[in-house]
Amino acid sequence: MRIKSSGLTLMEVMIVVAILSFAITALLVGYINCVTLNEHDRKFSQAMNIARELMEQIYNQRTDFASIASSEIPKEGGGDTMMSLYGFLGSASIVVTEPVGISNLKLIKIVICWEEKGGRIIGEDVNLNGHYDSGTDKNDDGNGELDSICTLRSAIAAR
Repeated sequence: MRIKSSGLTLMEVMIVVAILSFAITALLVGYINCVTLNEHDRKFSQAMNIARELMEQIYNQRTDFASIASSEIPKEGGGDTMMSLYGFLGSASIVVTEPVGISNLKLIKIVICWEEKGGRIIGEDVNLNGHYDSGTDKNDDGNGELDSICTLRSAIAAR
C-alpha cells in the first residue's frame, strides 16, 4: 500500500517564500517611489504658484513700465516672504530684459529652484540665493543664466 503525502517539501516552501519576498520587495520599492514622486509634484506645484504670484506682481506694476527691471521688482508678499509662507525652502530669480530695438516690450523670466528631502537641489541655484554664481551652471549649457524645471516666461508691453 502506498501513502500519499499531501504536504509541501522544504524545497517547495523555500521557493514560495523567495517568490513572495521578491514580490513584496518590488511592491515596497514601487510604493516608496510613488511617495517620492508625490512629494516632488507637491513642491513643483508650490514653485509654479510662487512663480505665478511673482509674475502677477510684475503685471500689476505695469503702470510704471520704465521701472520694471530685474533689480527693482517689488518682492513684498513674494520672494522670500512668500516662500516662507508656503513653507518652501527655495529661491526665486527674476530676470527682465528688453529685446534690441523694441522699447515698449520687456521679456520676463522667473526661475524657481528648491531643495527636496535628502538634500537634492532642483534647478541650478545650488546655494539657493537667487543669483547666478560661478559653479551654478550644473548642466554646462553655458547660457549664463539659472535654469530649472520651474521656469515661467512672459512678455509685457507698455500700455
